[in-house]
Amino acid sequence: SRVQTAFPQTENITTEVIRESYIIKGPFSQKVKAIFIDDIKRKLNSLHEILQSGAFEHKQDEIKTIAHGFKGNAGYFELFTLENAAKLLDNAIKEGESQESIEALTTIFIETLKKIVAANQ
Repeated sequence: SRVQTAFPQTENITTEVIRESYIIKGPFSQKVKAIFIDDIKRKLNSLHEILQSGAFEHKQDEIKTIAHGFKGNAGYFELFTLENAAKLLDNAIKEGESQESIEALTTIFIETLKKIVAANQ
């Protein structure tokens, strides 16, 4: 399934290596990093509102737009875990996968965003 593809078994990976995958890399100024983290926080708020509204099924275009935006930006910041989660969610919505699959991928996407915010504070 797409969920298993997003996060393969990590039994032999240390916590530090996993944490490292959530840290913004590259020669970016603190200001650029701060702007990206602020954008993540705004998008997290939007995603939480969508999930709490009960209109998840009707807001998939909005979720897809958010995921699609991070699909591109994540690679720029070398956040390949986020890039993968965003790509899987974007594609699942585009291809009309089951509601259950899309909800699971949305949850993974949200958790990935939260971990990036925490790792870059």
